[in-house]
Amino acid sequence: MTGFQIRALQMTGPSMPVARITFGPGLNVISGASNSGKSFLFHAIDFMFGAASLDMIPEARPYTLAELELEGADGRFMIRRALQGGSFELYNLDDPSSDVTILGERLNRNDPNNISTFLLRLAGLDGKRVRKNADNALQDLSFRNLARLIMVDEQDIIKVTSPIHGGEATQLTAETNTFKLVLTGQDDSALVEQKKKAVAKAELEGQLELLDKLSKAYNEELGDKPASPADLNDQLERLTQTLVSTEASLREQRQALQVQVDARRTLIIEHNSARARLDEVAALVARFRLLDSHYQSDISRLDALWEAGTLFPALSSEICPLCGAPQITHSHENEQTLSVDVLKVRDSCSAEKNKIELLRKELFTTIDSLSAEAAELRAVISDRRTRVSGLTEEIDQVTQVALKASERDYEAYADLRFEVRQKLSTYSRINDLTARYDTIQSALSSIGAARRVPTDLPFASLVGFTSEFEALLKAWKYPYEGAITFDTKSEDFTLGTRRRREQGKGSRALTHAAFTISLMRYCAANNLPHPGLVVLDSPLVTFRDKDAGTSGIDALSGEAQLQVKDEFYRDLASRVAEQQLIIFENEEPEVSIQKDIVFHHFTGDATLPRCGFFPVPSTSEESLDAKANS
Repeated sequence: MTGFQIRALQMTGPSMPVARITFGPGLNVISGASNSGKSFLFHAIDFMFGAASLDMIPEARPYTLAELELEGADGRFMIRRALQGGSFELYNLDDPSSDVTILGERLNRNDPNNISTFLLRLAGLDGKRVRKNADNALQDLSFRNLARLIMVDEQDIIKVTSPIHGGEATQLTAETNTFKLVLTGQDDSALVEQKKKAVAKAELEGQLELLDKLSKAYNEELGDKPASPADLNDQLERLTQTLVSTEASLREQRQALQVQVDARRTLIIEHNSARARLDEVAALVARFRLLDSHYQSDISRLDALWEAGTLFPALSSEICPLCGAPQITHSHENEQTLSVDVLKVRDSCSAEKNKIELLRKELFTTIDSLSAEAAELRAVISDRRTRVSGLTEEIDQVTQVALKASERDYEAYADLRFEVRQKLSTYSRINDLTARYDTIQSALSSIGAARRVPTDLPFASLVGFTSEFEALLKAWKYPYEGAITFDTKSEDFTLGTRRRREQGKGSRALTHAAFTISLMRYCAANNLPHPGLVVLDSPLVTFRDKDAGTSGIDALSGEAQLQVKDEFYRDLASRVAEQQLIIFENEEPEVSIQKDIVFHHFTGDATLPRCGFFPVPSTSEESLDAKANS
């Protein structure tokens, strides 16, 4: 095993049931309803990888500690951290008697006992340095620099920027060189920092220029007549309430559909049972009629024997029936006398015949009863067939049509809420930029132009990485036109004539996922150091019907989208075997795929098993079982 993999994450708190989820090698999928804790679980993993803080959802607030179990080539470890943040405790699970090591939360080159160095050591990337600016100034590689190349949340996965970058202009050079380090295995330790030339003013002016561009871009995002933040907050609150009610309606419709499906299944079972019983009755009637023919044959033989008895006394008693000689004059050696009472024989025949006739009467009664049952069974079969047909028509033409309409409404409200949140976030960024602009302008003292020296990404490495990326898209049956190339200027892929950033957000999410997975696969194929795992949040949820005005490869039919989603899971279930891929997604894999992967489903319903990551203390096991079996 190269790098490391997550084996379990659990949280504990005073008087609270343990919240725990396990992971395995290869593909791991955690699916479920909204607000079931999937995104919280993603950020909890990031928190245990060194993120400064974790936003606590209501279900998490009674909990105080988080524990993450890891396995790598060096063994099995458990890291523990308080949910309010701070340092970590490191335990060696292969040697329980070893001392607990305290790991700091920040990278410290003078003290290797920190979470970043520990994780980088497991990944084979500790001690690396990357260039962070045009003057060849270097910085120690932190696991936080590496995190964006292995962990992508639901917001970053749809961004138009390159997957290499997080959007902070001051980090562009360091982020590119971190990508180059992972792609080649070579860091920038050999570079020598250039002398600074009193360029404080140039740097400040460059920052002002960048802030101007960013502020202009953010204002363009808001549009010509943007709504005020107060109006947006009101709209956001209304949309959230609408989504809650729509989701409740969806749940009721799905439950109603399930009731109909269950009723139809019951009718089909009754139909098949009646059909089987009718076949059984028909076989019994056939056997009984055959038995009656045997009875008739026996009666015929008894009648013949009875008639023969009437002729026996008429035979001559003077002639030997054996030799024809007079009986008075001879005898036979070893002669035995046979005495037959003809009347008794005839009486016996009559008695036996009466007995058989009685059996036939009982047999006819049974045949009549079975025939009546067969008629009833035919009526049941006809009734169940009619009712199944009616239910099927109602499910197909009424219930499912209404359900799909409600699902489309929910998606539309969710998209609108996302847009409102994006605008509110843009307002917040503009305010931050304004404050930073004022601070920088007050310190400005000279002129100059800051420059960014482009990073030289090796052509051969890019070709191999691009091949991995293209192989994934082909396996997923993702439609594109033309060749796939890596643009070193934008540091992102171009699919035919369209840059990746020009795709719709659903396509951006899917190709961002392909970018991140391909990098892990490329490193594994070329024995390059890499953490060996990737964690993705919602790579498929936005891959849906085209928006108005889109065309070309974004105009996918529902059937084509479903095929891409199915092939996405099917391919990754077999492709990612030695590494680890964890996906948090509303879309769940086909049942046939679930058995080959590690699959957890969060129901989002407190009355059902596995409502979410956190147990539901107020729900007894009995009530859960009753609900699951109903």
